[in-house]
Amino acid sequence: STNNDPQADGKLADAGVAQWLDRTDPHQALWLSASMLSSLLEHHALDWSLAAYNGGPGGANDPVSQRPAETQAYVPSVIKHRDWYRELDAACRGGVPA
Repeated sequence: STNNDPQADGKLADAGVAQWLDRTDPHQALWLSASMLSSLLEHHALDWSLAAYNGGPGGANDPVSQRPAETQAYVPSVIKHRDWYRELDAACRGGVPA
């Protein structure tokens, strides 16, 4: 079988991602995803951050109409469900809103 993980051929080292990270491990992949989205949100607007998270930073710089259809649908869907995500986050934190 083919390993599609970029870590397997050393590409992650060039991207500044820790060598020990195993993106095929669900716990580590979740940690990386959360860290990446958090970092994007610290430095950019919500809609751009979501587009970059979903389709990559290069694609987020494209006009909305030129982004992949998946990203065009993803961004408004996440924004539409923002309150639900906040409630989920609060529930995971034991009912304490972030």
